[in-house]
Order: sequence, then C-alpha cells, then structure tokens
Amino acid sequence: MSRTPAPAPAPLERYLALQTGLDLLDQGLSIFDADLRLVAWNRAYVRLLGFTDDMAYLGAPFESFIGFNARRGEYGPGDPDRLVAERVAAARHFAPHEIERVRPDGRVLRIHGEPVPGHGFVTLYSDITEQRRAEEIIRRHNAELESRVAARTAELQGSEERVRLIMDSIPALVAYFDHRRVYRYLNRGYHDWFRVDTSRPEAVSARAFLGDAVYARVKPQVLRALAGDSQSLEYELQTSDARRLWVRTSLVPQRSAEGAVVGCFELTFDITEQRRSQALLARAQKLESLGHLTGGLAHDFNNILTVVIGNLAALEQARPADPALGEYVQPALEAARRGASLVRGLLSFARRQPLQAAAVHVGALLDTVARLVRRSLPETLRLDIEVGAP
Repeated sequence: MSRTPAPAPAPLERYLALQTGLDLLDQGLSIFDADLRLVAWNRAYVRLLGFTDDMAYLGAPFESFIGFNARRGEYGPGDPDRLVAERVAAARHFAPHEIERVRPDGRVLRIHGEPVPGHGFVTLYSDITEQRRAEEIIRRHNAELESRVAARTAELQGSEERVRLIMDSIPALVAYFDHRRVYRYLNRGYHDWFRVDTSRPEAVSARAFLGDAVYARVKPQVLRALAGDSQSLEYELQTSDARRLWVRTSLVPQRSAEGAVVGCFELTFDITEQRRSQALLARAQKLESLGHLTGGLAHDFNNILTVVIGNLAALEQARPADPALGEYVQPALEAARRGASLVRGLLSFARRQPLQAAAVHVGALLDTVARLVRRSLPETLRLDIEVGAP
C-alpha cells in the first residue's frame, strides 16, 4: 500500500512560518542584499536598535537606518550626512566584522556581520548589557578584593612584626615546636638566656642549651604534651652567664582540625624570686609560730613566778621573827625576780606584752637582750656588747 505524500506548503506559508520563528529569537537579525536593501529581519532587530515599526519593510534602504541613527546621535558628534556616507561606503565592502556599540540609553550591543556571497550581508545583534554589567561588577569586586588582600597582607606583616615585638618584650621565654620536637619559633628571651640564634629556630637543640641533666628532667613532660596532655613543671637551670634560675614551664599542645597534635606552645617564667619569697614567708611563719608558743609558755611561767615571788616576799617580811630564813629567802627572791624579768622579755619578743613609752637606759636594755640571745647561740659563736658612757 503506497502512501500519498503530503502536499508541500505554499511559498507564503513557508515565509510566514520562517518569520514567526525569527520573531521568537532574542537576537536581532537583518539581511541586506547586494544593493543594501532589507530583505529579511525580525522584531528583535527593530526593538534592540530602537527603530520604528514602519522603518522595517521589504526593500527598505540600509541608508535609511544609518541616517536615522546618525540624526539621533547614535554615532556621536559630527555631521550626520558625513557619518552616514562613511558607514554606507564601509558596508559596500561587505567585510566580516564584530563590534560592540553602546547605545545612548546605555544598552550594549554586540554586532556580528557576515557576507552572503552573491546575495548580500547578514547581521546578528545581541544585547550583552547584563553580561557586560556583570563583568564590570566582577572586575570591580576583583579589584576591591585585590586591594583588600594587599591591605590585609600589609596588615598581617605589620601584625606579625608587632607580635614579634611583644613576644620579644615580655619577661618570659616563648617558643613553639612541632610534633617532631623541632623548634619553629623562639622569642628573644632564648637569646638573652642561652645565646641561641632565634632567627634559625629549627637549628636550635634544647639538649644543647639546657644540658643533659635538665633535658632528661623535662623530656617526659614534653612527650606527654605531644601526646595531648597540657603540662606544667618547675625545675632549676643554668643560663649562659652562669646564673642559676628556678623556672616554671607550661606546655600547651596544638591540635589540627582533625584533632591530631601537630605541635606544642612553650611558656617559661623565671620564678627564682618567687621561690625565695616563699622560703622567706615560710621562715617568717615558723618564727610566728615560735613566737606564739614562746608567748604562751612565758605567760604561764609568769603566773607561776608571781606566786613564788609573792610567797617569798611574805617569808622575807617574816624574817625578823626567824632570822635564819634570810639566808635562803633573799637569794630565792632575787632569782625569782630575775626569772620574772626574763619572762617579760620573752613576752615582749612574742608581742604579748603591752608596749609602754618611757625613758630607758639603752645599755641596760642591751644587757637584757644579750642575756636572752646568748642562751640561743651555738657554742662556736660569742656575743660581745660595748656600750659607751651615759
């Protein structure tokens, strides 16, 4: 069974279908023949170039469109007739070309023309206004970004110098070493203490400037810090100028985003004076405790002597009735009174005896103090006091 072919569309129908398809395009299209007469176009051509609808018709001369543009200033200042003549003459060469033109309303058009050998010239018009605007925004943003990067780089360089100045100014040792125990940063304190080259930290050996004994003391804590545990330790070291210092070192591990320890920050302070102050404070506290103990014993002993002296005084008053008592009572009373004087000195030492302002004989006071001090001196020491004439 044979199939009867469909009848071919009439030429007018083909033309209308073609024109409908061309009018759906966003790009403008114009075709001028060898005599520069318009033979085909679409609505985008009229719209993009701002022509009126009555200008576009079959056979419309190319010169009419150029003249329209020249009179409304599309080509800039100048004589419109001269501008039209120049462009018509150029068009007659039918040379391929691609240009961009900014219309007075700011719209940017890309115009691409190609000759059709023996038939004329076809030209496509593309509105690239948004594309150029986006490119301009991108260029502007890139320029701003480059400017910010340059400013930030300069700022970071300045910040790095300021940080280096701060780190070199603080009275402490500041360092950073990686997971292989290789120094990556050393502040000036390391040069001041150990005369190491802080400009090349990776070449600095902790064992070299600390010594084997100190290095062995701190190495276990360093390994624990690199295992992820912060450490703090106190130890004694010797500087390059033979000073012996007590120091406190804190080790703080640095972790990567994945949680692995990649290095460790090291901060070391000189605590020599602090330890000396703590020792003096401990000694002062011991003396204070001793003073409290001495004061308590002296106070109790003073109460005992008060009773003894009172009874001896009563016996002394009864001596006329029994003269034999004087031989024993008088020495005992004098000894008890010397004991009371000694107790008053101990109470004064313990600050448990009220202070009274009065004129005193300095020599006598010195003798009293000497009696107290001599009893506490070792046998290898002797205390001599020379007092001038009053």
